[in-house]
Amino acid sequence: MSLPREVQLTQTPDGPRLAQKVVKQVDKLAIKPSYTDKKGGAIKAGTTPLPAAASGQVQRVDITFAPGTAKKSGITVLGDGKSSTVIGYDSTTGKIFVDRTNSGNTTFHPAFASVEDAPVILDKKGNVTLQVYVDRSSVEVFSGDGLRTITDQVFPNAGADKMALFAEGGTAQLKSLTVTPMEGSMFLPGKK
Repeated sequence: MSLPREVQLTQTPDGPRLAQKVVKQVDKLAIKPSYTDKKGGAIKAGTTPLPAAASGQVQRVDITFAPGTAKKSGITVLGDGKSSTVIGYDSTTGKIFVDRTNSGNTTFHPAFASVEDAPVILDKKGNVTLQVYVDRSSVEVFSGDGLRTITDQVFPNAGADKMALFAEGGTAQLKSLTVTPMEGSMFLPGKK
């Protein structure tokens, strides 16, 4: 885990569970959002590149989408047209996932190219909400109010910073998307 987190006990229908969230101080690193889509729309089968304004290597991505008829849907980050890290929801398993099998340099160890997942429950409207922190060589995904998190190290190709929406086996529905660049936390002028 690359970001400091606050862990708390929270009550759920299944009993008490641990929930995680990023410490409030990380919000101070946020810059003005570079891309916002509050209208949403269909995420057609395939990959739909996002505008250049959504590109970046150090940012927070807040996305809400409905899986619809898609078997898998979500967003790709740190892409370059040849590779990317895929983050989404698998309707067949009911799990969010981070797929780094084609995330850039994956050949240095046979176990590195992997898919990590965690079960989530869709909200009352049938949506999945993810908060994703992207930082050059890591992705941290929070879902279900911090009840589910996935952290993965990745080694994207040099200059890989593109983002795209995707759907497989059907159509999903984007509800909202906000991309917020983040400042580095070390060596900031005037901050100690």
